[in-house]
Amino acid sequence: MLIFDRLVLDVANLDRAVSFYTQALDFQIVTSADWLGHRTALIQLGSLHLLLLEQPGSANPLNLPKSGPVITLSDARLDDRFHSLERMGVDILAPIAESPWGGRSFLMRDPDSYLIVVQEPAGVVLDE
Repeated sequence: MLIFDRLVLDVANLDRAVSFYTQALDFQIVTSADWLGHRTALIQLGSLHLLLLEQPGSANPLNLPKSGPVITLSDARLDDRFHSLERMGVDILAPIAESPWGGRSFLMRDPDSYLIVVQEPAGVVLDE
């Protein structure tokens, strides 16, 4: 039986990517290692594992969003997360707004131009 193990993202600078995911998005470092001449870090948020694979030549000179994977995260404290990321200077592409799939979300970009959607968990009702 197959199960999803991890998502691999190529990053231009491993230290910058690890710092972003651990400081801005609460990921934890599982391990790091060299693999076939590339530095790597395995990071985890809940059951999601990302393997960050450093490939220094992968920077996007036009600064366009990558067409690769889009990471979607849920946060019951969406407004707090949004304002915290804004203060950190994270590249916010779309502010908090109603999502077509219900709830609210915002769109951001990581340092390697991967798109990240941060949304309210499905079915969450917050006390006003």
